[in-house]
Amino acid sequence: MENTIIISDSHGKLDNVRKIAEKEKDVDAVIHLGDLIGQDEQLAEIFETKIYKVRGNCDFTSENPLSQVVEFGKNRILITHGHNLEQTGCVMRLWKIIAILQCMDIHMSLKIQYIVG
Repeated sequence: MENTIIISDSHGKLDNVRKIAEKEKDVDAVIHLGDLIGQDEQLAEIFETKIYKVRGNCDFTSENPLSQVVEFGKNRILITHGHNLEQTGCVMRLWKIIAILQCMDIHMSLKIQYIVG
């Protein structure tokens, strides 16, 4: 997997996100799992890389999708905030990080260094 930062529930407070960006210089992609609260442009200024975003339950005016499939090589990952889904089947809530499970053996590593939100 590429060097990807996953963020959720920043609620308009991007100070911790800026700190991560200062520390992590070589980032291939950023995934924001919702509740960005209208700060799409600010996030793009912080990380000058590919950004995948979905809408959270507090993103009332956002045009971001409720969920989307992101491809990393041969792997496809569903990203969503989760407020619009039942918490059963292949979608699970992991702390406040809603993400990422497909119903198959994906053989990929995920390193979580920071939890912001």
